[in-house]
Amino acid sequence: FDALEAAGKLESLRKPVSIGDAVVSGLLAFLWFVGFLYLAVQWAGTDKVLSEIDNFGFSKSAAEAGIAFSFFSMVVWIVLVVLAIMKIRSGGSLSVEK
Repeated sequence: FDALEAAGKLESLRKPVSIGDAVVSGLLAFLWFVGFLYLAVQWAGTDKVLSEIDNFGFSKSAAEAGIAFSFFSMVVWIVLVVLAIMKIRSGGSLSVEK
């Protein structure tokens, strides 16, 4: 897409593709948010004593790692939504020109 954009052949598709990018990024950010909430609620409901005993604490650290990964993934997708919206508002290009 970028090669054709540089040639100037896709001017008519620039805005719909940018809107699609924003919509897909927003949907994925929402899905990661739901996953983060689900994991956090499930982890909060577990028995603290059993989670520290099982597998020498590996189950606790694995749950925390999954929650952290889903949180940071959600943040990354939100940043991508913001960048896509900025691209739509600027007319379709956020490239750095010299």
